[in-house]
Amino acid sequence: MVAKKARIAAEAEGSGHREVHRTIERMRELQSELDKINSRADEERMKIVHKYNKIRDPVYARRNDIINCFPDFWLSTILLHPVLEIIFTGYDKEVFGYLDSLTMEDFPDPREGYYITFTFKPNPYFRNTKLTKTINFSDGGTQKSVSSGIFWKRGKKPKGESNGRKGGNKRPVRWERSYCYCFDCS
Repeated sequence: MVAKKARIAAEAEGSGHREVHRTIERMRELQSELDKINSRADEERMKIVHKYNKIRDPVYARRNDIINCFPDFWLSTILLHPVLEIIFTGYDKEVFGYLDSLTMEDFPDPREGYYITFTFKPNPYFRNTKLTKTINFSDGGTQKSVSSGIFWKRGKKPKGESNGRKGGNKRPVRWERSYCYCFDCS
């Protein structure tokens, strides 16, 4: 009698496991179907994003023509930003007085990142006319920033922040913190 109950219990348990496995397999099939639908939706969304980015481009160009009518537009705009206003030094204000335009361009897949390009008029500080900041997003949600670098003219590179050490003449080294460091790779 005990052996019969054990056999019946084992058969019931085995059929229960088979049913669970079948259910899990159906769920996997449905998830695969949903993944394919989501992938197609992402492709369609990217087509729409690219289409409207192309439509926006001439409007941005016309807007930039109007912006260029205002002297120091970009410097004024930056200084009105509550965070940048605080961190911009007098040196930054001089340098960014030569800023001619600021553009942002998405990667082909905007979920992967974007470029910010600062275009400068010829200036006494550096040789570059364009400084680019590239922002990359990874699948894990982390962000990586890469800069184009600045080719400073002789004696024009800001010195940076003081590390508290004494210079060769036993006086503290005076360093100036500058927003320009977010582009400087040297």
